[in-house]
Amino acid sequence: MAPLFLTLAFLFSAGLAAATVPIRVQTLILEFLRKTGTYRFNPFFKWMQTDSYVTYLRLMGWAMMAFVALILYVARNGPIK
Repeated sequence: MAPLFLTLAFLFSAGLAAATVPIRVQTLILEFLRKTGTYRFNPFFKWMQTDSYVTYLRLMGWAMMAFVALILYVARNGPIK
């Protein structure tokens, strides 16, 4: 059960970061890609530099947090009927 809760804590933390400070998350990701040189192999690199990517990060952040809430609900109450 511990691996499940550690995974959920990580997903919730990543979702919270993406939903609340998406520009900082975008900056970290772009810096990592440039530093490692892997941006050349990433077909989405140009899109990742736009404002629509920031919106995508926000949406995915909220989706991750909702997913964690759903999993915790099901773990506590059993399957949804």
